[in-house]
Amino acid sequence: MMWNNPIRLLIVDDRLPAREGLRALLSVIGDSDEQHQYPPILVVGEACDGTQAIKMVQELHPDVVLMDVRMPGLSGLETTRLLRESWPDIQIILMSFYGVHRVEALETGANSFLLKGCPPEDLLKAIQKAKEKSEAQDFPERVEKSSGGIRVRGA
Repeated sequence: MMWNNPIRLLIVDDRLPAREGLRALLSVIGDSDEQHQYPPILVVGEACDGTQAIKMVQELHPDVVLMDVRMPGLSGLETTRLLRESWPDIQIILMSFYGVHRVEALETGANSFLLKGCPPEDLLKAIQKAKEKSEAQDFPERVEKSSGGIRVRGA
């Protein structure tokens, strides 16, 4: 499949090695995607905290924000709330090492939640689905987004 435009991605994490690792991973995967299964991803910027992320969203207009949940200052959760107020259509993927943040991330307005260290394919699919403006993408058989918030079946 051929893609028209690259997905413009902003990476937000307080840890430089995490930002560099995500950028490198996305670059390697993009370079090796010979069947064009995934749209190209252009990392338009990196932010080290929520305050910088908000400024960069205003300046760079990314399609998708890939953000850590736990950061000093404005957390990823609070940053998501603030981004939703000013840019309700922006697509946000929150990530954490801890699955306990999943429901809160989706309730806050994230389009998706991923565990750090997930398979690269899951990361690419989440970015692609976010760009396509899909609803909550993790475990769709269990998580439902509705006007009343998030409901997790079987939990």
